[in-house]
Amino acid sequence: MAEQLHPDSGARYLLEREAIDDDGSSARYLASVFTPTERIDRMATLRRDGTVTLAETADALSDKQRKRLLAHARQVARDVDQRRQDGLPPWPQRVLRWRAD
Repeated sequence: MAEQLHPDSGARYLLEREAIDDDGSSARYLASVFTPTERIDRMATLRRDGTVTLAETADALSDKQRKRLLAHARQVARDVDQRRQDGLPPWPQRVLRWRAD
């Protein structure tokens, strides 16, 4: 399926949940950026207060990609309480967004 996520233009930002902390205050996600020609993966820790920590690796995200990935992840983290109130799983299994360059 990953091959299908490479867009013709722009980038797709995918968060796939790996684990939730026992108290539900944070979750670990595989954060992926798909461009027309590459895929860049990072582990990300999202916290209910909206903070996000991205693991650094050798393959570099551009500043724009990093900012967009962080903004996307922060929004997911900030929505946890509202999702819980709405009767939804607080930490979604998978979230995908596309952004133009």
